Amino acid sequence: MADNINKQRTAKANYDPSSVDSNSYNNAAGGRKVTLVGHHLKPIKTGLNTYTTDISTRTKVGQGVTLAIYAKSDSTVTIGGSGVLSLAVGVTDANGKVGIPVVANTWIYLNTYLDDYIISSSNNIVAYIVEDDTYIVYRP
Repeated sequence: MADNINKQRTAKANYDPSSVDSNSYNNAAGGRKVTLVGHHLKPIKTGLNTYTTDISTRTKVGQGVTLAIYAKSDSTVTIGGSGVLSLAVGVTDANGKVGIPVVANTWIYLNTYLDDYIISSSNNIVAYIVEDDTYIVYRP
């Protein structure tokens, strides 16, 4: 039994391109599968040595950042520029930003795209930056 737990794959088996392709391509759907391997979640850096997961006040996270957000109770989050305000679900502001619902006891994933800031409607939400070192390679 212990032998099964301690077995390791050889380097060749881990990186064999045909094995990777057969595991990641779905012939029936005609496309690649998307598999979540496990996120590296980091708190939001707010200063030289300070971090937070609280987004109840406007918090700068940066452009193109993917966020994992967990709500302890029904709330909303709004992504926008430096003047963004917390908006109710479906409400938009003059800049076209909208309140995004976050249901209690669930995770959602959002990307800031071209905006820098996020704010929530309550302090019952925590947000983490998803660190993802993957990149897309184009193969014709």
